[in-house]
Amino acid sequence: MVPLNETNHRVLDCAKEAISRKEAFSIIVRRQGIDSEIFSGIAQSKDGEIWNVDWDSDVSGGSGSGSAMNRRRCVRIEFQASLYAHDSLQCVP
Repeated sequence: MVPLNETNHRVLDCAKEAISRKEAFSIIVRRQGIDSEIFSGIAQSKDGEIWNVDWDSDVSGGSGSGSAMNRRRCVRIEFQASLYAHDSLQCVP
């Protein structure tokens, strides 16, 4: 898991290596929402299935209506480098 405000380069390097070796892995990144906690994750099974999961502690914008989790299957994962923010993994549905 990548904690809030921590660099994620080492975690992404491990994910790239696991993908190239066709090994199972999972990554969870904590993100700062405006008024809620947000976690995003990507996982690959040993069989090569890839899933993206996002969780938001309060999807209402602060009125306390509750959390939501979304998941989707990915065809592949793309790495996106950024000079100003964290590098990221993107699920390609």
